[in-house]
Amino acid sequence: MKRIDFNKDWEFQWGEPSNIPMMPAQKVKVDLPYDFMIGKDVSRDAAGGSGTGFYEGGTGSYTKMLEITEEECDRIHILSFDGCFGNTKVVVNGHMAFRHHYGYTPFEVELDRFLHVGSNRITVTAGNTNEPNSRWYSGAGLYRKVSLLTGEKVHIVPNGIYTYTKEIEGSALQVVETTVKNETESEKSVKLKVEIVEKKTGSVVAEAADVFSVEKKSCEVSHVEVRIENPLFWNVDTPELYLANVIVKETEHPEMCDSDNVQFGIRKICVDAKNGFVINDKPMKLKGGCIHHDNGIVGAAAFRDSEYRKVMLHKKAGFNALRLAHNPASKELLNACDEIGMLVIEEAFDVWNMEKDYYDFSNYFEHEWETELSQMILRDRNHPCIFMWSIGNELPEQGGLSNGYETSEKLAAFTKKTDPTRYVGGALCSFFRGLDDTDNEKYWKSVMENAAAMRENGMVNLDCEFGQQIWDSYTAPFVKDWDIVGYNYLQYQYEPSHAAHPERVICCTESKPREFGSYWADVERLPYVIGDFEWTSMDYIGEAGIGNSFYAEPEQVPQMRQTMFRAQYPARTAEAGEFDICGFEKPQIGYKKCVWGSDETFLVSYDPQVHDKVELLGRYGWGKCERSWSWPVMAGVPIKVEVYSRAVSVEVIVNGKSLGRKPAGQENDFRAVFETTYEPGVITAVSYDMDGNEISRDEQRTVGKPEKLTVYEDETLAELRARGILPTDEEAVKYLVIEVTDAEGNLVPYAEQKVTAQELGVENIIALGTGRPTTEENYTSGEITTYRGQALVIVR
Repeated sequence: MKRIDFNKDWEFQWGEPSNIPMMPAQKVKVDLPYDFMIGKDVSRDAAGGSGTGFYEGGTGSYTKMLEITEEECDRIHILSFDGCFGNTKVVVNGHMAFRHHYGYTPFEVELDRFLHVGSNRITVTAGNTNEPNSRWYSGAGLYRKVSLLTGEKVHIVPNGIYTYTKEIEGSALQVVETTVKNETESEKSVKLKVEIVEKKTGSVVAEAADVFSVEKKSCEVSHVEVRIENPLFWNVDTPELYLANVIVKETEHPEMCDSDNVQFGIRKICVDAKNGFVINDKPMKLKGGCIHHDNGIVGAAAFRDSEYRKVMLHKKAGFNALRLAHNPASKELLNACDEIGMLVIEEAFDVWNMEKDYYDFSNYFEHEWETELSQMILRDRNHPCIFMWSIGNELPEQGGLSNGYETSEKLAAFTKKTDPTRYVGGALCSFFRGLDDTDNEKYWKSVMENAAAMRENGMVNLDCEFGQQIWDSYTAPFVKDWDIVGYNYLQYQYEPSHAAHPERVICCTESKPREFGSYWADVERLPYVIGDFEWTSMDYIGEAGIGNSFYAEPEQVPQMRQTMFRAQYPARTAEAGEFDICGFEKPQIGYKKCVWGSDETFLVSYDPQVHDKVELLGRYGWGKCERSWSWPVMAGVPIKVEVYSRAVSVEVIVNGKSLGRKPAGQENDFRAVFETTYEPGVITAVSYDMDGNEISRDEQRTVGKPEKLTVYEDETLAELRARGILPTDEEAVKYLVIEVTDAEGNLVPYAEQKVTAQELGVENIIALGTGRPTTEENYTSGEITTYRGQALVIVR
């Protein structure tokens, strides 16, 4: 069907529109995507609390007119939504046309029985007032794209083309399944033509055809096989893509036709416990990150360029895989993964029948899971980037509660039937929840017996001796139909699991950043562990404070340990990840690169103001350090310097004076720590091999005082446009980086300066913000205080 952009010129209002003409509401013109939650001020009393970053929900309505001519009345009209968060209802000319409850899946609304010639009013209302309904910032409203699909009454249904590779032996045998619908009152004979086009060159490389009949008021599926000679293979290094163009014509009336196309890639992916993950006959380990669906300071709004930038940032940092936690992502993000070359675990649900938040999707799951799972798979099953469907994350049902074993079996079977070409799995955790009363009492008794040690060593997923004893026997029936079993923070279960289930393929679906060196060592050592997905690779709004860092006087430590995991207002972001919510790199990214094999050297220094205090890290925390040698303190104060390197040894030199050499590399968790005093000037870290030869070095210089603001275009988006991956069109948004610099243009990393849209001279601002994890500042106010010397402005 013809796809028409339906994202411009909506009228937005708070609440629901009244049907009484004398009661007009205040409305504003908006273009989609538009997350109406991100524009609110945060509130200490927000029902979602730190889970939503203290943002409050609400109800908002979007209205748009659709003009229909008399000729167009004989055509089909369908509204296609890529996602709308909150309990959604679509009203057409006053008629209730559709309701939808799951905020992350696409859905279609058939309009024709409600339309008439002339102007037709379409109103979409999203209610996000029942909170808490999510464990993180959800956003609200039409935060993804909307399209109008139009076509003849004999047409290809939405998401009706499915193509997969049947065999590869020199050439590739590609199957193209097309679902054609006949909405007329008589049987129709149909001619179907398939063209396979190499996307890079635009060349037609194969063709095929089919002729079949479609009964009245019914659908028929055409199966066409097309052989592609000398196929180009999709992988993360060379993401080669094809298009399957499908044209459908009525035999008796060839002018009555419809067409559509899908993008796909040709690749072979195999996983097993002996060989691990193999793509196109080459084994590889998954260097993964978990990401939420939000785009930082624009909230949940899924701008095309924002999604592509997020993927490209990961690619440039060395990631080759993303886990879309814990829900389906936008179509744009998956397109980006296809084109840039990033493998994907797409996750369907964070909850099944047992709630994690009172108003979450568990209230609808029993009756709606099949529809929502189907919508995700049907929309996304052509993406070569996706290698695994995850049917759930850390489910309380994993031990069998609430028919958990039966539910898992049903979802796995349905997923494999809908798309038999990909692997199915999910993510397990320890039993901090999900036990019946008897076992739960034993579990928490065991936890309390080890409470002191857990407070000292961290409390991720609250495992205990009793939990470890029952874990395998309780979870084995739950995962019996999974192809890949995800382990969240269960590194200590890898080898016992392999002994009990030697054919099981394991993927670390969540790991801790401070312990990543240990996690990755197991991935490299154990062939049946195919990769690691750190929680998280990019910071996000909500679950505020889980990665924060505290510094206390020694006598304050016991009290601080009891309160440090309770994020206080106005904590906003998780404070996790190698990137902050603006996409700016954080110091720990160097550590991850070294663990993955980089020979680079990365030098960071810790804030001298916390030098003599005790460091208490949140569950996903990193120390208070910067990759710089500029601190607003007097010379001579003590300072800690840390070097990330996989080399045998590293040396630190301050203003020409050596602090000596220390061992680094894997044996020392890729770190070397030096104590010195802060002296402005130049600090250098040098990595050496076993023979004392220099491998690489990192150097930081003290910068001058803050003098000016420097504004430049984000290099990641610029690179994507230069490579032809992103066009410059009316859909494009621009990311401008703002830096407080010294007289010579060097970033001043400690500078905090108020910045306004007015002084920047930039119009059409979508958001102006920073990566500051705790703040009351509003990203849509046009005013922000720089953080780490930087800010980001996003404009249409």
